[in-house]
Amino acid sequence: MHFENIKMVNVSNPILIDQQYCPWNQCNRDTSSLVQISDVSFKNIQGLPSLH
Repeated sequence: MHFENIKMVNVSNPILIDQQYCPWNQCNRDTSSLVQISDVSFKNIQGLPSLH
């Protein structure tokens, strides 16, 4: 996976890669992640933080 030439404005977490993804808080945090992340690259990523 490759991310390139991205500009983000007014963001809290411009890029977040999480191996313990659990959007509804119904996951067992005591077990190992089944998600594997590899071969990720970034080039020319720009961002401005949120101001609030």
